[in-house]
Amino acid sequence: EEGIVAAHKFIQKLWTMNLNIQDQIKKNNSKDSSDKITKFVSKLFKEQGLNGLIEELEKYNPDGFGQLDTANPVRVIKSLERCLATGNSIAEVNSKFQKKVPPFIDFKKKMARVERNNEDLEKRIKIRTSQMIKNGLVEEVEKLLDCGLEKNYPAAHAVGYRETISFLLGKLNRAELEKQIRVSTRKLVSKQRKWFRKYYPYECTNLSNQKIDSDSSVLKWFSET
Repeated sequence: EEGIVAAHKFIQKLWTMNLNIQDQIKKNNSKDSSDKITKFVSKLFKEQGLNGLIEELEKYNPDGFGQLDTANPVRVIKSLERCLATGNSIAEVNSKFQKKVPPFIDFKKKMARVERNNEDLEKRIKIRTSQMIKNGLVEEVEKLLDCGLEKNYPAAHAVGYRETISFLLGKLNRAELEKQIRVSTRKLVSKQRKWFRKYYPYECTNLSNQKIDSDSSVLKWFSET
């Protein structure tokens, strides 16, 4: 009987090891596949530009791209990667995503939308931009360029990095660099404001009118769950 028990335990151990190995193989295969897709899309964008991405995306979306902003390379790149990874259209990918159970479904989630006056935002943007440059933004981007930053489109076109790359290429002088970062930041702020107003059309708290930013009691809370 002891021999049978030992053999049974040994078989269970082998079975568990086999399952673990299979799971690891699946993870590795998934990662390899994801890496291949990323490299393919990156190469396609580099060689054929935005038009090449859209042409490839059309193969999976014969009925159109829905609300996809086809003028935004980052959005197009992400959409193409998802279509290649799943074999589905953008509409199908979105539909499956919406059917997923939201995280923390049993928790009640409370939110508060905050705002600031334009003058306050402008002042903060100016201070932040100056601090970024003073704290070594140019030197940071120089090092990242040596590591291949330009090959990473989303990162290379992030606010601050994009303008600094232009500065290092001689397209902007130091004064223009700071000014252009502030302009790009204001545009980003404008887009974010529009997004929040569209999807969270609730009364917001203007922090410019508050003496203490961290006092949660002044916030106007709302809940959707």
